[in-house]
Amino acid sequence: MREVVGMPNLLRIFLRTVLTITKLFIVTGLISNSVNAETIRIAASTPLTSYADPLAIDSGNGLIPSIFDGLTSVGADGTVRSALAESWSATSDTTWVFRLKRNIVFHDGSPFNASSVVDVLNLLRAPEALVYPIAPEATSIAGTRIIDPFTVEITTHRADGLLARKLSLIPIFPVNVWIDMGRTEFSKHPIGTGPYSILNWGRGGSSQVTMIGEANSWRAPKQIDRIEYVILPDSVTRMQSLMAGEVDIANSIDPDSISLLEAAGYRIYRQPHAINLAIAFYNCGGRSSPTTDRRVRLALNMAVNKNRIVDNLLSGTTEVATQGGTPGVLGYNPDIKPYAFDPTAARSLLAEAGYSKGLNLVVGVFSGQFPSDSLIFQQVAQDWAAIGVNAKLQSLAFADFSRRIQTGEWDGIDAFSAVWSHYQIGDVSRALKQFSGGAGRTYFCAPELLDEMIDSDSILDEAAREATLKDLMARHHDLVPSLPLVRYISLNALSSRILDFKSETGRILFEEMQVAPSIN
Repeated sequence: MREVVGMPNLLRIFLRTVLTITKLFIVTGLISNSVNAETIRIAASTPLTSYADPLAIDSGNGLIPSIFDGLTSVGADGTVRSALAESWSATSDTTWVFRLKRNIVFHDGSPFNASSVVDVLNLLRAPEALVYPIAPEATSIAGTRIIDPFTVEITTHRADGLLARKLSLIPIFPVNVWIDMGRTEFSKHPIGTGPYSILNWGRGGSSQVTMIGEANSWRAPKQIDRIEYVILPDSVTRMQSLMAGEVDIANSIDPDSISLLEAAGYRIYRQPHAINLAIAFYNCGGRSSPTTDRRVRLALNMAVNKNRIVDNLLSGTTEVATQGGTPGVLGYNPDIKPYAFDPTAARSLLAEAGYSKGLNLVVGVFSGQFPSDSLIFQQVAQDWAAIGVNAKLQSLAFADFSRRIQTGEWDGIDAFSAVWSHYQIGDVSRALKQFSGGAGRTYFCAPELLDEMIDSDSILDEAAREATLKDLMARHHDLVPSLPLVRYISLNALSSRILDFKSETGRILFEEMQVAPSIN
């Protein structure tokens, strides 16, 4: 019999169409997805900038982690956990074996197996894959091999102690479908193994998203089978939408709204993250700047009353950042002594550095990503003024800020707002390198430590890596690379319908949540 060329593609299109219609029936109530199916509505702050592209790095208020899974996941406490892989082990310095979970299917019904993993990793290893933002997570991989349908061998170019952590960031998806549909179309109709899939993007593109539960997912929802996202960039509008009964959850509310919401009977869920807000100092490139002097950097730290920032501007919702690391991540060093608040000593340090009459600084700030961050930067400038430092806050647009980060062009800027971010892999090593001149980040350079930081990535024994990273954190802290301010915290306001709210950095665990039945 003559083979009908293209039939597999047509069949996949037909099956996807059937699945979409079935989901539509579920949503409209013509088919029941579960006995206790419920819908929740969320007011979020930012849309997905690339729809649901698995090769991007945009979590989109947690939508992406609800659609896709990696081989591993990293918990809020920094530990590496099982996901699509049930276990893994290093059989040599450069060889790892990952054993996969069985009986898992993609949203289109196709099976997840070793081929699924190898297809994605080989896609990202190809030279042309460098255009994909997620591709750097696979650069250490030298090759892949299928041992059996549920066992994959991964070899690396050199020992990579971060491999299991980095694989948590690589979503697994059916590459054959991705090729058939094309990257753009697949991003609009993504297929993963997670508990939810996209039903539609609404009339506003990715500004109003509806997700539907996947009953066949290995993480099938317990109760919530429909999630409606509405994107409201303004925090006051999100709060008003909650109080009007239009949504059940308002993401990222302002700290000064807490008392009003609690008085009205709403609950506030506080989620600390492995991110510290900071002011990064410039010391690279040979350009003359006061911040190239360690005494000046230390004085700038000692002049800022961080407790007052937490109490007055953040309503006591978070904690002072004592170092670049955050508790729970690998490499956080609890023995590091934070920079003291001592304006008198700060003035003496400035005088010792030759600035007895004060100095001028230009500080680039990118606001709107952290609760009350613009007010925090203004308070920092006021505290600096008390020791004779005149800080000009220069607002940077996101495009300009990103360009400077990538190119290292900081002409005319002595310091800038930044974050120590560890949540991606639950490990301090990436931020350490970025604040030391690594990964192309040329603002603060610590060449005396950078090689050791890079070498630490090849330590496979996690206990040994942790000891090394703690030591590097302490020595790096002594160089005063930044002004750590406060730990990032997200504040979610919940209606009385939300009985059991669960979240981690970058996502809400909708599939595990419980809600009170809606009143029809």
